[in-house]
Amino acid sequence: MKLERFVVPLEWEENFEDLTNEEKGIIFTNFFAYHKGEEVDLSNRIVSSVWKSIVKQIDKINHNYITRIENGKKGGRPKNNRTKTETKPNNNLTKTDKDKDKDKDKDKEKEKENEKEKVNKKEYFKLIADAMKYYNLSQEEAENVINDGYEIEDETIIL
Repeated sequence: MKLERFVVPLEWEENFEDLTNEEKGIIFTNFFAYHKGEEVDLSNRIVSSVWKSIVKQIDKINHNYITRIENGKKGGRPKNNRTKTETKPNNNLTKTDKDKDKDKDKDKEKEKENEKEKVNKKEYFKLIADAMKYYNLSQEEAENVINDGYEIEDETIIL
């Protein structure tokens, strides 16, 4: 691919500081010749040494530029190859007291779930009967109260 432009980074300025105007002119002319695919003038020993130090960087800059152009023609990176990035919480936002209380309540609920005991069905139904008797609850109300702290798993009920 033939490029219509070339870039000369400002950091290269130090490579040109000790050169004469004639040597700078030869190198500048070499930029055009190199990018046109023509032969560069390396007859001067100093010009040759400076040119060798910057030609690798020119090739790298050109390669990166060409790669970007080719990827752009293809439409860039395909949408289906994008990975989902985890959104990080914004540390600038502070939680309100209500949010903090909700978080504490959720933590307490998780702790309760982790502290469940296993009981068999007979014990489970006895708990429901006791709740109905002692607290004067309907069967449905007693089951709701008991199920808040218990989870039925296969033949076993987990407290």
